[in-house]
Amino acid sequence: MFGRFKSHLKPFIILVVLSILLLSSIPAVHAASQPLVVVEVFKQDKVQLDLGEVTHVTRTLTIENDINYSIVPGMITLSLQKQSPDTLGPIPIPFTNIIRPLNVTNVTAMMADGTPLTDVNVSVVNDSTVIQYGVWVPIDPGQNITVILEYDSPDIVDSGLLFNNVEYPFTSSSIPVEDAMVEANVNGGHVTYASEKPTMNGSTYVWEQPQLGMDSWSVSFEYSALPLPLMPVSGSMLLWGLIILICLIWVAWTYTRPRKGQNKPR
Repeated sequence: MFGRFKSHLKPFIILVVLSILLLSSIPAVHAASQPLVVVEVFKQDKVQLDLGEVTHVTRTLTIENDINYSIVPGMITLSLQKQSPDTLGPIPIPFTNIIRPLNVTNVTAMMADGTPLTDVNVSVVNDSTVIQYGVWVPIDPGQNITVILEYDSPDIVDSGLLFNNVEYPFTSSSIPVEDAMVEANVNGGHVTYASEKPTMNGSTYVWEQPQLGMDSWSVSFEYSALPLPLMPVSGSMLLWGLIILICLIWVAWTYTRPRKGQNKPR
């Protein structure tokens, strides 16, 4: 009888182990199928650029509580990169791209009422400059708070001979952004080309992306002191194309024009 029990013991143990594995996997599958619960949203993420040799950046972030109990936002992280083409002298080389951390200085953060946030940290991680600042203020259900981050950077503007280029990215976020906005003060200049057509608010150029969600978005544009209109192509590319065309015409004319003293046919 013991031999018969022993012969059935091994299949019984295998059945028990399989049952345990199956039961333990059910909560995991159930958890994985649950929808993502949005605790907070960035009601508005607005970036103001006061452009120049050193650009002053002001990021105004409105955080809204979307659940039925109070929350504390905690650490907010902003990753910044500089993406620019390789250049041959002053001429950018098409289809090339260099990514490096954005150089930032004078980083401060405060609440909308002017209360400073002291928990601010700046570090370089791989190819990004990472700014982290702590917001330890509770937000009641359905309410929002506004936080203002400011910094300076000499890397925002790529200066050229007559045209300057700017690209400001909104990287993807784990917190949905309802309204992303870039406002640029070009200090008396004129935007001559933009990846998206801007609107005007006085002398300020404005780009807006409603319902950005967790996606990424970037605004790139070119501005100049020349009083040129907004064009469908880059003014710097037109300028260098015109210079190259003039040089080619001059070379062709130089080598094909009649020479002085050259014998004329009789």
